[in-house]
Amino acid sequence: MKKMIAAALTVLLLYGLYRFSLPSLTEEQAGFTEKISQEEKEKKDDRTAALQEKGFPQSVAERLDEDTVNQIYEKMETDQTESMAVCRGSYFVEFPSAFTGTVQIEETKTPSSQLEISADALSYISSAGEITGCDVSIVYEWLSKPGNQNEDMMAIGWEPGLLTYSGYMRSSQKVENLNSGKEVYYGFSSEASLAGTGKIGWYINLQSPDITPKMQDHPGGSAYISFIPAKPLEAPFESKADIQLVYSHSGREAVMALPLAGE
Repeated sequence: MKKMIAAALTVLLLYGLYRFSLPSLTEEQAGFTEKISQEEKEKKDDRTAALQEKGFPQSVAERLDEDTVNQIYEKMETDQTESMAVCRGSYFVEFPSAFTGTVQIEETKTPSSQLEISADALSYISSAGEITGCDVSIVYEWLSKPGNQNEDMMAIGWEPGLLTYSGYMRSSQKVENLNSGKEVYYGFSSEASLAGTGKIGWYINLQSPDITPKMQDHPGGSAYISFIPAKPLEAPFESKADIQLVYSHSGREAVMALPLAGE
């Protein structure tokens, strides 16, 4: 009996020494993951730099996720993009306190501004001088706490005879966590909630579901939408059919025109 116990203890001891001598799989996996993450970051940085060399705005490129950067980079390579034409719009919105009031939209911030919206229309110009695509980047943020924090909606409209929605869209929302002072992102989406001829729209949740309502502020978000020409377009061109942006809050709509041009 004693010999059996001694033998069992010897086996356990040897097994323990064997396991101790094995490399930690957790450490290996962590190192491998870190290496891959670093490689992906470097790849994204290199491709972002390549976009900017063609005239892609740095302010837009910095907030794009890896998938969108790759999509734009591959589009530029396929279409032989030579340069970019960029039209930017800034809008400061004030929603009336009474339902009968008028929504005010200014190009500069005023003491009564409640919502800031920035948008870029990005036209891709090939080496042959053709417009091969147009993307729209939108960023918005509430400057003051919305009186009604129910679901808002944002929509974008365009001239169907000029552009066609490619089906590529990325959007997300954010709030400031008042406990940590950091921004929290949520509501990631790759498709429109509403779609029709010459328009798409998506809903905006002004509150993160993961934070106590009283401990969050400054809701905002962003969206990136891609289009292709509905007919051959050559640069330079001027379009009288602007991109239309619509932000709906508490049943009131702020309608803004974003110029679309390639030159």
